[in-house]
Amino acid sequence: FSVGLVGITAFSDLITKSLVRSQIAVGEKINIISDFFDLTHLHNPGAAFGLLRDVNPSLRIVFFLSVYALVSYFVVSRIRATQSKLEVTALSLLLGGAVGNAIDRLSNGFVTDFLDFYIASHHYPAFNLADIAICTAVGMLLANEYLDKRRRVSDEHN
Repeated sequence: FSVGLVGITAFSDLITKSLVRSQIAVGEKINIISDFFDLTHLHNPGAAFGLLRDVNPSLRIVFFLSVYALVSYFVVSRIRATQSKLEVTALSLLLGGAVGNAIDRLSNGFVTDFLDFYIASHHYPAFNLADIAICTAVGMLLANEYLDKRRRVSDEHN
């Protein structure tokens, strides 16, 4: 698998979070595109979209460590089993994003989110580069599965 892609993904995520923590006060918003995009500084102790934020912090850490361990095991197992470059790339992005969020969470007790997209008063939950890598990876894995299924169907008809 691409150790380089995992490292670049995690490193980029951690650097951008560090810059946000050092340059933007918690809760501050810097408008980039009027009525559409702000840079902000938010602490998310929970999972995606703030899920589990009200759960006991010790239980959250156990939960997240378990999830990170399972994801890592799954990713490494899949990488060893596949010949697909698309799948390897996707899994490397997934692992890099998970590593970035895991380090942030273990270092700070929360994940730093800073990308805030919205239209009028309707905000998409703020996110970070690790989240982008993870979502991109999931999209790539779904595309890979779709393409594999099409190849298998085509092979069956030939």
